Amino acid sequence: MKDTVNAFDAYRRVADASNPQLKSKAMLQMGNLSEMQKEYESALSFFKEALKADPTNDKARYNYELLKKKMQEQEKQNQDQNKDQNQDQKDQEKQDQKNKDQQNKEKQDSENQKKGENQEKSQEDQKAEDQQQKENAEKQDGEQNDQEKGKEQEQQKQKEGEEQKEGEEQEMSPSTKQKLEEMNISEEKAQMILEALRNKESQYFQQLRKKATKKQDSGKPDW
Repeated sequence: MKDTVNAFDAYRRVADASNPQLKSKAMLQMGNLSEMQKEYESALSFFKEALKADPTNDKARYNYELLKKKMQEQEKQNQDQNKDQNQDQKDQEKQDQKNKDQQNKEKQDSENQKKGENQEKSQEDQKAEDQQQKENAEKQDGEQNDQEKGKEQEQQKQKEGEEQKEGEEQEMSPSTKQKLEEMNISEEKAQMILEALRNKESQYFQQLRKKATKKQDSGKPDW
């Protein structure tokens, strides 16, 4: 009547009978009900009790061997499935680690490349800075040399002026100054006149040193 609960209780009461064949059949049916409920361990235990009560119960033996084989196959299948799952998990972990290593490698390469670019840029900047410093130093040295040279020229010019002035003052005796005062001529004007006479004298001597472009006439003086 598919009333498994009441059926199980009824078979349990029969299993307490003193008749071994009746007890074995009750255990067999209790095993069948447990197997229907997928309670394989309990079913296997009832089939085993049925064989103990009546070793000649071939149905109980058949069901016991069949269920035991089924459970072994199920266990093996579960083990294979677990093994496959473990292998898949290991493969996934291995792939994840590989991806992680690849990402770390790419990140490290990017950092190294960036670091290399920064170092190269730093070297170029340092080189440009050194070149600029060198140019500035050369420029400063040149300016300093020009300043020193100009200063030396100025000092030389000043020295020459002082020497010339001193010489002129030494050349002019007191009697000369007195004569200039009598003639109402200042010393500066007298120096200018003297300088003009010296220039004329120099030009005259230069003309005397020039060679004649024509052959000298023996009947005329050489001047």
